[in-house]
Amino acid sequence: MSSRVLLPACLSAGLLVVSFFPLNWGVFGWIALVPWLMLVPAVSPRRRSWNIYLAGWLGSLLFLVPALQWLRVAHPMMHFTWAGLSLYCSLYFVLSLWLMRRFVARGVPLPVVVPIVWLATEFLRGSIGGGFAWYTLGQTQHDFLPIIQIADVVGMWGVSGLVAAVNGLIAAWLLQSDRVRRWLRIPETPRTPTPFTAPATLRRATIAIVGCWLATFGYGLMQLNHPEFPMGPRVALIQGNLEQGVRIARNANDPDAARNAIREMSNHHVELANQAASAPNPPDVIIWPETSYPLPWVRLPRERPADVAEDLWDDLSYTRNYVRERFIEMGKGWGTHALIGLNGKTLSPTDPKKTLRYNTALLINPEGEPTAYYHKMHRVPFGEYIPFKDSLPFLKWFSPYDYDYGIEAGTEWTQFELPSKGQIYRFGVVICYEDSDPTLARQYNSRVPVDFLVNISNDGWFKGSEEHEQHLAVARFRAVETRRALVRAVNMGVSAVIDGDGRIVALPGDSWATSKAIPAALVADVPIDDRVSFYGQFGDWLPLLCLTAVLAALLLVRDQPQWPGENRPTAATPPSAAKSGVTG
Repeated sequence: MSSRVLLPACLSAGLLVVSFFPLNWGVFGWIALVPWLMLVPAVSPRRRSWNIYLAGWLGSLLFLVPALQWLRVAHPMMHFTWAGLSLYCSLYFVLSLWLMRRFVARGVPLPVVVPIVWLATEFLRGSIGGGFAWYTLGQTQHDFLPIIQIADVVGMWGVSGLVAAVNGLIAAWLLQSDRVRRWLRIPETPRTPTPFTAPATLRRATIAIVGCWLATFGYGLMQLNHPEFPMGPRVALIQGNLEQGVRIARNANDPDAARNAIREMSNHHVELANQAASAPNPPDVIIWPETSYPLPWVRLPRERPADVAEDLWDDLSYTRNYVRERFIEMGKGWGTHALIGLNGKTLSPTDPKKTLRYNTALLINPEGEPTAYYHKMHRVPFGEYIPFKDSLPFLKWFSPYDYDYGIEAGTEWTQFELPSKGQIYRFGVVICYEDSDPTLARQYNSRVPVDFLVNISNDGWFKGSEEHEQHLAVARFRAVETRRALVRAVNMGVSAVIDGDGRIVALPGDSWATSKAIPAALVADVPIDDRVSFYGQFGDWLPLLCLTAVLAALLLVRDQPQWPGENRPTAATPPSAAKSGVTG
């Protein structure tokens, strides 16, 4: 493989790595793709274009493997997840390269092709099979508040499109250099000159993209120029720092180990909640992290169904009554509402010997009585269920546990009600990585809007790695997209209050880095943003438009593009035509 195609791919990999955490040098996001885009018009002789795609694929792996290395920290089996997810995401880079080369060879200018194709493929990666909407190009800009304000119109994907367009424009201007073109072996004259390859087209593209950037920046400044947000409910965000091993031990086969783990989990979080409840200005609600209460909340019918075994019924009834007594004790002790992260459990409607488990957020009132609940909808493959486990049983080998830990998916978007300051506030909950899915948070904004959003999560798997900061960076976009404050209570952190501008207004520590892996009870008021979000109402219209454009172009242009140096004369192609070529 030639260095002229491998080196640009490697350089882009390095620029992408430093654009994200742990370094978080987001300014490099504006140029990170530029070297990689040199592969789009590059020519490989003797019909060996696979060299170009191989270089692009290797470059993507050099970015994804170090970026996703925090996955391996969670469990030895997660090394397979690390490798598999890196390989899977790299395929979208190859797809993008193939589409870009195809369209540029047809005469479409690079600054037009890059944002449309990149946005479409990035959206696919974030949507197919539950999606993985991390490490998008737009997320490099999470700290540049004027730029990300446009997310309330075009979503996080639109920010990616703008960054990709700037990368494409810079790459196109570099390709005007004779030295760059000779290095990439691009001939001086296009095979069929078109308006798309004319210098005037590049100038017009420059005006358009610079204009879009200035308009985005101006829109951001306008949206940030508003009166201070009124303050709503006062929340206490409980951030535990329990190692994942303690949480796993509550399910141990050894009864003594399980009891000790349950006691440690409960005492740890109750102590932090007591600390929050005794604050000089008590909170309206104490929010626990995901599954931080060690025992399940059991829902049962009033009487035992005839087909349910008596011992199962007795066991579930005992757990239900015990947990209910603990909730009453805690609620009265705190004198406030509490949102508890725990597992929900109920009888299976189809199998009397089976129970169904959920990842649940449960709101209890000051008397300890449950008032509303939400079951997590977006489950993590292998972490919360094994996909296709019945038809492909070998997939159980990739499970991190040797017992049945799968949960069911919830079906209802619950709007919780919280009284505060003489009125009722409504909030919606997203659990764990649901805050990385733009579609889920938007559901609370598209009908009767909630007043704010809550994320409860357990990042204890990742033991102080850069996952904690990256997760918070991802969550910022949900606040801007919906124009609703987002409060996060996260085991191991980073817990935070994010206002509707995406600004971090409260942290447990002085910085992101010092706020993780520490126990904390963060008490803060929620900024109430009542702006209407276009994206919240209409969703992913921009990436769907780009995806439609790509599919339509593929259907309308079915003949294979011809690259110079890779063509051989045929009876229908005179030698002179085969030697001429196409520019990018």
